[in-house]
Amino acid sequence: MGSSGAVSITLDVIAWCVILILFVVLYRKQENTPKVWKAFIVLLIGMISFTFEYIIFETKISIPVIPIGLGALFLILNNINDYWKTYQPYAWLGFLALFIFIISTLLASPIQKFFYPSDELSTFITDAEEAQVVSIHPSGKEVELIHVANQLEQLEQQEIKSEQWYRDMTVRKENHEIEERFPYVLTNTSPKSGSGFNGVIYLERDGKGILVTTKDRQYYFRSNESLLKEGADE
Repeated sequence: MGSSGAVSITLDVIAWCVILILFVVLYRKQENTPKVWKAFIVLLIGMISFTFEYIIFETKISIPVIPIGLGALFLILNNINDYWKTYQPYAWLGFLALFIFIISTLLASPIQKFFYPSDELSTFITDAEEAQVVSIHPSGKEVELIHVANQLEQLEQQEIKSEQWYRDMTVRKENHEIEERFPYVLTNTSPKSGSGFNGVIYLERDGKGILVTTKDRQYYFRSNESLLKEGADE
């Protein structure tokens, strides 16, 4: 789901609060304290790093490998009186902050799944009172929705059969029958508040399946009854 959900934002705020608390503790413990704004700039520069992207528990994180900012500050400040000794704690705190954000990112995933389970369609569609269907492919027909809000609970998550869908599409192409499996898009719906979902909701040709496409993944839901009025392509 989207990365700007309530869970991610909340954890980012908490991470910054932890960093600021550590900043204040360091500042108060120093005998020769620098100007606050200079110390904070050093902290931000210390956060500059060459990172390596890695996926842990289906979550992409950036692991700091080379502390570029820290090294640059050392080269610049080490030759100026006692500047490096004064600003060194803040530079290291900046580098440490990167790992604090990694922890917050790893925590976001299970918390997000707890409050916004991806196997429930209600996470992606909560309000469908004014939902509309729009045809996005020539094979789509003029159809209308049938009480979508009342039928959403009947849709259950199922496996996305990509290979089978591809084979079906290939056969139709060979027979000169170009039919998109998901020729419709569901619009004017609202996701669960705070989920951060900002994707596209496709409706299957027979009106019985919904494919939710997010930035990172796809989720397929299906019911035994069509969401489209009679006349939809079966």
